[in-house]
Amino acid sequence: MEKVRGFALTAVLISVIVAVASAEKRPVPTWPTPSLPEIRDITEFKSRRVQFHGKVPRNVSTACDIDCQRRRTTVPTTTEDVEEELSFETLEMGEMAVTVTNVQVGDVPADIFTSNFTQPQLDLEGDDAALSRRKRNIFGPDSRFSLYSRKYRTMYPFSTAVKISTGCSGILLSPKHVLTSAHCIHDGKRYVKGVRKLKVGKQMSTVQKRGRGRKARKGGKGGKKRRRNRRKNRKSRNRVSETHDRTKRDLSMLHEPLEPYFKWRRAKRTFLPKRWLRGSEEPELPIEYDYAVIELRKPLGSDFMSVGICPSYRDMPSGHKIHFTGFDSDRKDEMLYRFCQIQDESDDLMYHYCDAEEGTSGSGIYIRLYDRENRLWSRRVVGVFSGHQWVNFPNGSQKEFNTGVRITPLKYAQICFWTKGSYEECRGA
Repeated sequence: MEKVRGFALTAVLISVIVAVASAEKRPVPTWPTPSLPEIRDITEFKSRRVQFHGKVPRNVSTACDIDCQRRRTTVPTTTEDVEEELSFETLEMGEMAVTVTNVQVGDVPADIFTSNFTQPQLDLEGDDAALSRRKRNIFGPDSRFSLYSRKYRTMYPFSTAVKISTGCSGILLSPKHVLTSAHCIHDGKRYVKGVRKLKVGKQMSTVQKRGRGRKARKGGKGGKKRRRNRRKNRKSRNRVSETHDRTKRDLSMLHEPLEPYFKWRRAKRTFLPKRWLRGSEEPELPIEYDYAVIELRKPLGSDFMSVGICPSYRDMPSGHKIHFTGFDSDRKDEMLYRFCQIQDESDDLMYHYCDAEEGTSGSGIYIRLYDRENRLWSRRVVGVFSGHQWVNFPNGSQKEFNTGVRITPLKYAQICFWTKGSYEECRGA
């Protein structure tokens, strides 16, 4: 009997040792090293003044489903494709004029021309019940987490989320640069109306009472008038009525709703990928290029998040989960955080079930991987939340998803140049 127990114990110990050894050999998910092309020349062409007549699309959908995305993959096949991918348009807010920048490249790494998306993992039977849902961007129970408490909304990484004045969200890539969706600035044909006075706001730790501005607190004209009327009323009232009125006023202020306080900064210029600008003959938006960067006139806080190349979802830790924070339109000025698993992907898009409403477009999608160079775990932005989409399947059924634009090596190079102003810094990052 003792021999049997000893044998069983030995077998258990061996299995534990083998499991630990296999866990040690399991590769740690790390950030991909950027492999970017060599930039030889940059040519700028100034265009005429622009007009602002566009509207922010409420639903950035496309008729190109997952299979279509894979057939018309945007992975470049020639050097000319790489140059077209890196070209962009800049809007100067002071001059209200645009500049088109064309890029010429030299040596191009071989992995730029390869694809890294995985095989489809979706249920091809579709989801007929989804057609009857009222909230098209909320999948089942609402899984969004409210960050209304100032304790959490000022903590990293939530403190990097910002609000765009055109009704979208964004994420800080530096104290003066914001990543957001292209459709929040340009509808594909022209700039939207709100871009003329484009601002970006960050939610601060303090709160501001409704109806009480800085002038009233510091004793401006409104404050002086209130104090003068208060002195007159105090002389005419007796002590009982005065005490009653003061108690009533204090109780009303106690139940007065509080609004989060935003610190706003005006935009200096905006950057858009050239391939987002479609002609009048193109009916649908190129959702693969639904990303943009806003440069601010003054810094907006010190918390920001770096950009990273989006790996395949099979190389993501923690069950292939993504995270993002934004300001949904159904919750006024309330910061909401959510996370979920990626369901499928193409070269440029990720499909998921993260709950989101209008106003979340432009939120930065981030993950956490190991940084070998700095020997620490770090969060980086790997995508931009775009919106909702119905996907058609070969059997005629439909299934709905929320989509995010993946940051590929070329998009990484473009966004990095917009924020740093030098491709050499991006290649050495």
